[in-house]
Amino acid sequence: MSQSSQLEAAVNKLLDFTEFFLSLGDMKQADMLFSIANRDPEFADYVETVQIPIETAVDFFKVYGDWGIEKIRKENSSIWNDTRKGYVSSEKYQILKMQCADTTVLWEVLEKIING
Repeated sequence: MSQSSQLEAAVNKLLDFTEFFLSLGDMKQADMLFSIANRDPEFADYVETVQIPIETAVDFFKVYGDWGIEKIRKENSSIWNDTRKGYVSSEKYQILKMQCADTTVLWEVLEKIING
């Protein structure tokens, strides 16, 4: 796979995760957990080993977001900076950002993780 196609795939993966992550905010808790289990079944094992206390929904979103982004970052460590640049310059990113203008909590969680 060429570096440009690897970069495109990484950007798309990050955008897909972002879109899914942001959609969780509109779901009831049971639906949210079911959706995550279907998309990322290995997260259930991970969340049981987390040392960070999960006391609120935002805590849960931080743990899930960090887990999902870290997975993508590790898979694309050699091109992570370019992946982030391609991500924020994409049309889909701009659309998602506009859609989250009124519901900023999940967006801010995700932005901190990606840029942190």
